[in-house]
Amino acid sequence: MMLRDPLAAFFDLDAIKPFIETQDPEISAELTDLRSKLQFRSWSHDQDALFEDLDRKVYNQKGCTPYAIATYIMIEAYYANKAWEPLATAYRGHYWPVPEWVNVFVEHASADGRSDLVEKIWRDVAEKTKLQFLESYAEREAYPNLEDVRNGSEQAKINALAAYDNLAAFYRATGIEGKLVETVAAREVLKREAFRKPLAEPLHLKIDEVAFWELLQDVHANSASDELDPTALLVRLEEFSGPSIRKFYSLYAKNMKRLYHWNVWALAYAARGGCSDDAFHDFRVALITKGNPDLVDLAIEHPEEAARYLIKGENMVEWSMYSTCLAAYLARTGKVLKGITADLSKPKGREWDEDEFEKSHSNLLAVFA
Repeated sequence: MMLRDPLAAFFDLDAIKPFIETQDPEISAELTDLRSKLQFRSWSHDQDALFEDLDRKVYNQKGCTPYAIATYIMIEAYYANKAWEPLATAYRGHYWPVPEWVNVFVEHASADGRSDLVEKIWRDVAEKTKLQFLESYAEREAYPNLEDVRNGSEQAKINALAAYDNLAAFYRATGIEGKLVETVAAREVLKREAFRKPLAEPLHLKIDEVAFWELLQDVHANSASDELDPTALLVRLEEFSGPSIRKFYSLYAKNMKRLYHWNVWALAYAARGGCSDDAFHDFRVALITKGNPDLVDLAIEHPEEAARYLIKGENMVEWSMYSTCLAAYLARTGKVLKGITADLSKPKGREWDEDEFEKSHSNLLAVFA
């Protein structure tokens, strides 16, 4: 089977190949050196390795950005070495319809017999798109007379149904009958908006700070990767009563507000090599879902100490704790969990200047050097 060039999904090949297939011996040597830095364990780690020295001649050719050069090198090498696992991790976190490069990855991974990774991609897309619809459903319930809200919710529902159709098609093609039945049933629930489930009696456990962290620790410890699995957390939350689920979310929101602090933003900035508002939100989610309250305290009070427990450029898949708790609350009560704000109007603590960051936070940066 003829497979499409994976790079075609990212760039205009004709425009970039001249920069890669150069006859300049200095640039050729730099390209060889850059390729030798790739470890094929994590996309973000390898990307950081390639960006360690932006003064290289290869990155300063007129008409091409350093990002395009680095991404071209990585994609070319990852596909050549069949580094499917880190690519699958990098390609997680998409809604339906997915970007073209996800389809390219699926095509190549399938041809190499990695249907296990393809399943993870399609399940993640279906789950993420479903949760996006649930958030729009909650908004529709709160503002039923707003046409834009209704239309947005309808489109989100169409996307969620299509994502489940895609997952069902995968199971049908691979002959996994049990999961096919499960997926078709989940799609029907979405179609009918019959979210309440016939669950067992809820656990009689008070959700306080201790129980909150213990639950996160347990789910995190049983996740297949270093990231907490939202689906596993959803299953656990469905065991609790409606008030307990709401209490769990309120404790999450409380800790998100605590972490909305300039010290924590500095920690994120140093760990990520820069950090936007959205990335800072994801960073705080990642800190909380590690299930370690001491790490949260350190991030606020002693970010340099917290940095020693973090990995530079660690992957942070964006997902919504609210949508996960909302899904659990709908399953238990059939009602919408009203949102509780997880942000403050501005960060606490002492503000720092981005232009002076290297000077003002040299000790923090040194931990990640």
